Amino acid sequence: MSMQNKNLYALLGNDVSGDEDDFIAPKEIVAPQKSTKKDGVPPKADPSKSKGGKPRASGNEAGAKFSNKNRDSNGPSSTSRKNGKDKKFDRHSRTGKNETAKSQKNKLGDEAESQIEGAEDAEIEITENANEDEEEESKPVLRSAADFFSELQNFEFNKSKKAVSSASEIDESSIVVKVVEDFIPASVEKKVKSKTLKQKQFVPANITMSSGFERPERPERSDFKKNGRNGGNKKFQGKPKSSKPVVNQLNDKNFPAL
Repeated sequence: MSMQNKNLYALLGNDVSGDEDDFIAPKEIVAPQKSTKKDGVPPKADPSKSKGGKPRASGNEAGAKFSNKNRDSNGPSSTSRKNGKDKKFDRHSRTGKNETAKSQKNKLGDEAESQIEGAEDAEIEITENANEDEEEESKPVLRSAADFFSELQNFEFNKSKKAVSSASEIDESSIVVKVVEDFIPASVEKKVKSKTLKQKQFVPANITMSSGFERPERPERSDFKKNGRNGGNKKFQGKPKSSKPVVNQLNDKNFPAL
């Protein structure tokens, strides 16, 4: 066996930093938080659960909505609406030619024009005559006062009018007076209170007016208060004693101890 020199440090590897691989940080796994707080973002709708944007009926509304629906047979298809464009009901000409005033004149001729003008003139004359008749009827008929009174006397009402008897010709005995009697005569007569009218009473008053307030004169002061109260010589000796006798005074004689 041949002996070879072995470098023991080479077996440990080279410690140079350039030979090392890039450091990859591990991914941080964060568990979702189960919180009841609102994030401020509305939840997204699930498009798989949507039904064309129409609200679904529930409860009694769903039963009433689909109870009469026949699922075995489909309904009739919608019929086309009639627009009235059929040739049988079309009164307009399809030639595209329109009659002008010249063509109409050539068709009618001068005789037709004269007939039309004569009819228009006749209508104008009829309206003028009617207006003249209305003006004549609206004019008032004037008559004098003598004619008016003579017509009043000739009326049948004035002719058949009887002469009125005077008051002196009426006999008092022929006058009938109706007396109304009470069924049950009243036993007590009701007394009617007569109220006297209130009259204004005027009180005589002699009022004199003065020019201003006149202050009365003050009396002259006497000389008895010059030396002070009570003459100025006497001293204060307490309250004065009352001259009334003392009644029921409590002492040992009147109220002995038991």
